[in-house]
Amino acid sequence: MPAPYVIDRESNAMPAPTGAESGLIPVAYSRDIIESAVAQSMVLSTFRRITMPTGVQNLPVLDVLPVAKWVTGEVSSATPDEGVKPATEQRWKGLVLTAEEIAAIVVIPEAVLEDAAINLWNEVTPRLGEAIGLALDLAAFLGTNKPSSWPTAIIPASVAAGNVAVAAAGDMDGYDAAFAEVEEDGYMVKQVYAGIGEMSGFRGWSAAGVPIYVSSLKNDSFVDSIYGRPVKYDEFNALGTTRAVVGDPSMALLGVRTDIQYKFLYESSIDISAAQDGSAMVNLAQQDSVGLRVRARFAFQVANPVNHRNPNAATRYPFAVINPA
Repeated sequence: MPAPYVIDRESNAMPAPTGAESGLIPVAYSRDIIESAVAQSMVLSTFRRITMPTGVQNLPVLDVLPVAKWVTGEVSSATPDEGVKPATEQRWKGLVLTAEEIAAIVVIPEAVLEDAAINLWNEVTPRLGEAIGLALDLAAFLGTNKPSSWPTAIIPASVAAGNVAVAAAGDMDGYDAAFAEVEEDGYMVKQVYAGIGEMSGFRGWSAAGVPIYVSSLKNDSFVDSIYGRPVKYDEFNALGTTRAVVGDPSMALLGVRTDIQYKFLYESSIDISAAQDGSAMVNLAQQDSVGLRVRARFAFQVANPVNHRNPNAATRYPFAVINPA
């Protein structure tokens, strides 16, 4: 039986095999893994974070605005009803944040960890964080697998409020129309969420000779903007067929009860079946494996306080979508 290959940890090179596989050039095993960059979550990077001291938190949101009226006439015995200051009211309604748990476990045999030329956990950890971000973006924007305590997702809620602009691919007039939908509802657009496919349309786009798309260098990276509002690209394809979403992310509330946490597991029994039906169980202790668990607890709501521009809650929403024609 041929001797097993042993990697030289100093040079990271493996001795060249003998026989038909031998050659003059020794085989080297890199300590680097070639992979795509870790995608960044739109929710985690732009939504308004609220630290939750408990699992459920109630936030007051303005629901009724006070009304002032002109006072006419003077009070006298002949005109007792004149000169009276009108009474008004101001009311709030509760917006409930309910923290829901999201988690995942990666199982790796100890033999694989021992034989790896790199620290596999350094590669696994950011990918688990990425998986959390993907689940958040899909739930918040499209409603995919969202918890029942969460509200209607941003894209369907925008459609329900009538905040929809329709434009063919490459037609950038849809952005102006979408901005107008949000502004008519009394909000200012502060963020653009665009699909990766929109980038080709942005380049060279201008109106009346004045560029309305700008890409500038900031802190050694390029920052894109539309009408001066920053663009966050959808790296997860969490917008689905929607070209872009525009709106005010300060109205999108991400409640954080437990931020992303990691924990090693050594003695658990883990169900690794795709259906989670117990058909493929791994006993970490008996099968010499290690699990890395990631978990977090997040809540989500969209605040929609009343304003003078649009007092109708059914047609008022702080986001709008651009759909393909």
